[in-house]
Amino acid sequence: KSKKCIALARHHSDAVDAAKTGERPRVRNRDLRIDFWPDFKSNAQKRRLGKVFESQSVLGEIYRRLRHTLDALDDNDSPPQPRVQLMQDRQGRHLKVEGCRIVQLE
Repeated sequence: KSKKCIALARHHSDAVDAAKTGERPRVRNRDLRIDFWPDFKSNAQKRRLGKVFESQSVLGEIYRRLRHTLDALDDNDSPPQPRVQLMQDRQGRHLKVEGCRIVQLE
């Protein structure tokens, strides 16, 4: 366990208790401030300053897929074609997954 992590957890706990105690905590230690942000929480200024990293979490993956889709819409003003997958469920039924739609095949 890092000392930095424990200090951040303490500050977080104080912030949660602020409504009860009436004391608003402040992070005064520059070492505890965040220097780099995951891409899904970034803005233009953070990207311009190079303070962004590509998140490996599910949120990062969703963000990049959505960003790619929106960029494609901006580029050619036509929606991208949904990816189609054929699957089988636990009961052995054949399904077609198209974008967010699931259709049972006869």
